[in-house]
Amino acid sequence: MLDIAVLLCCILMYVLNAAGVFILDSSKILLLTLAILPFSAFSFIIGTLLKIEKAWVKYMIILDECAIILMAYSVLSMHVIMILVLPLLKASLYFNKKVTVITYVVSSAMLLIGHIASVYFSIVFDDPVIVSLPASLIYGFLPRFCQLTLVFLFLIFIARNSAKMQSDGYVYAEKTKRLMESTRTNHYEIVKNLATISENKSADNGGHIQRVFKYMQILAKRDGAYDETAYNIGLAAMLHDVGKLAISETILSKPARLTEEEFAEVKKHAAYGKALLSGSDNEIIKLAAVIADEHHERWDGKGYHGLKGDEINKYSCMMSVVDVFDALASRRCYKEPWDIDSVYKEIVGGRGTQFSPVTVDMFCESFDEFMDVYREYKDT
Repeated sequence: MLDIAVLLCCILMYVLNAAGVFILDSSKILLLTLAILPFSAFSFIIGTLLKIEKAWVKYMIILDECAIILMAYSVLSMHVIMILVLPLLKASLYFNKKVTVITYVVSSAMLLIGHIASVYFSIVFDDPVIVSLPASLIYGFLPRFCQLTLVFLFLIFIARNSAKMQSDGYVYAEKTKRLMESTRTNHYEIVKNLATISENKSADNGGHIQRVFKYMQILAKRDGAYDETAYNIGLAAMLHDVGKLAISETILSKPARLTEEEFAEVKKHAAYGKALLSGSDNEIIKLAAVIADEHHERWDGKGYHGLKGDEINKYSCMMSVVDVFDALASRRCYKEPWDIDSVYKEIVGGRGTQFSPVTVDMFCESFDEFMDVYREYKDT
């Protein structure tokens, strides 16, 4: 970009000079423009168009920019003093310390050569007091060389400290990552163990909670949740039946059809689950309490508590589909597993009545992923 900027400035200067705004040597400005043109084209083609990321490219671009500055300084002298440090800035920002040192050496050499050339070729006065080459070197080159050196030392200091800060940041990030992974594992184990205790009260449940964990993540991601959020939703879903801890094991494991009284008792597990999980400030547990309470609600309002439509939390709607899918597709003490085609038709057939239409649509879109989980955990 520096190459293009200098080229455009030269073209603008030539135009303004031709229009009489400046009183300069047009032939020298034209010669400078034509000399800079191939260098600018090289950097633009290699760096911008082709985007070649080889090691030699960065050195060529830096040398290319230093050459442009040399030519510009030879003709325009002190009027381009500000751009002398730009190659150094680029080297320190985008490359490494070695390239920055090399750029400083090359820039210093270009500054010296350019300053000598400016005494003979400059189209503007540098300093009317300086009338000889030695005086120009002492009063012109040395102050600018000191400025360049000061900028170089400042950039090296920043680069060194930035590298240390970056290294410390990596170490801190790694520690934070390990801590988060450890916390995540602990959350999973705690939730899994609690859910397993409630699951074990019902015979033949197998890997229900692991499958629910996976199924809910699939639907949550389909709904737009990020991986971490979907993971936490899956954790919350694992506790959907925790209220069964308060239900008699005899009823839960009964291999025959339940009586009305027994079914009424089983239905209480939703409210029991909400009561067991309420009172926590943890977002996962708070969501788990909602899912536990609402996962037997129906879209048409004929569920346990009579909630309907958008009154039901969307994750409870997802849990309803997941729970029915897994229950029908798995063996239970009171039934054999359904074939998958029949399970699929049952879910789709409940769209808008038993299940949320949006959730059923997401289920259909994600059915292949459901089947992957089903096959993976089928025998657990």
